[in-house]
Amino acid sequence: MESQNSKSIQEVSEKIEIINKSLHEIRSSIDNLSKEQEEFISFRLFKKAKSLLTWWILIWTGAALFFIGLTGVVSYLKVVEKTTDQFSTVIMPKLETELREYYLARINQIVDRETADLSARLERKFQEQLQNFAKQLGEQLDKPKIAEIKPTAPTSTREGWAYLGHYENGAWKTRYFQFSENAEPSSLNQKKDLEVREETGALNVRKKMPNFFGQFAPVIDTLKSGSKVDILEVEEWDNSGYMWAHIKYQD
Repeated sequence: MESQNSKSIQEVSEKIEIINKSLHEIRSSIDNLSKEQEEFISFRLFKKAKSLLTWWILIWTGAALFFIGLTGVVSYLKVVEKTTDQFSTVIMPKLETELREYYLARINQIVDRETADLSARLERKFQEQLQNFAKQLGEQLDKPKIAEIKPTAPTSTREGWAYLGHYENGAWKTRYFQFSENAEPSSLNQKKDLEVREETGALNVRKKMPNFFGQFAPVIDTLKSGSKVDILEVEEWDNSGYMWAHIKYQD
């Protein structure tokens, strides 16, 4: 009886121990489940908080960027306005002054160049006209025209100026009276009875020598070839070699 009771007590003790183990396992499982749920809930909360924080950061970052951008735009507009004012009040007048001075200098250069070119052209034209005038003067002196003037007082003594010829480099290039081609012009002063050359033909007698500008005096008479004259004086026209004689002759 007593052994039976001991056995029953032992069996009960074993069952209690088994139950205690089972309870311990159940408690451990419940604890583990609570920890997993707690970790899961914590993870979800962390993720949610992280998402909210991210959006919060993005919103504030956007707002900051917008504010910075707006401030930058305002600053940029202020800089543009200041630059525009500076350009209008300082740079533009200075630029206008420099441009005006530059173009005035260019215009002066062009005017100076054109003036120099015009002066050169006028000088060339003047020289050409002077050469043509000298040539025409020489032709007129070498080929006198016969003036249609009738003698007014036959057998009277008259005076005038006649062209002797062209004397240059110690020799006569042309002679309108009969004298030596090597004769000095001064040797013809007071020369008497010089004849008009046959080669000359007719010789104009003028009131006086040509003036400074080469204009001929009026013709007062015409001498035929062979006519004789007395030379009162010999003069050279304007150091040109064109020799003229103050003559006296009979009609």
